[in-house]
Amino acid sequence: MTSCGSYNFFQPVLRLCDKQYIMEEGKIIKVRRQWSEAQTPLERLCATGVLDAEQQARLQELRAQTNPRQLRREIYQLRDQLFDLPLARSPQDSWLIPDEDDDTLQN
Repeated sequence: MTSCGSYNFFQPVLRLCDKQYIMEEGKIIKVRRQWSEAQTPLERLCATGVLDAEQQARLQELRAQTNPRQLRREIYQLRDQLFDLPLARSPQDSWLIPDEDDDTLQN
């Protein structure tokens, strides 16, 4: 599973439902926002009814089998492995910034 699974299965988010502008003398003096109840993207998707029962059951089963703490550890381990690769830590490395005499970018 990827980090998007962590977000989609376990991270509840608020959605903006309504926005009202409070006006005084033709100017906006305040914006009143109304937010929906916090739900995960998976919960919102299931509530739409676009998934058939089998698809919904598969996603719910995957969520039940996923340990968020273990997933986070795996993500950080993979991230650390990427940073351990040569040239991974310094953004000034030559592979990111072309040399002035490099004509590969010139037409």
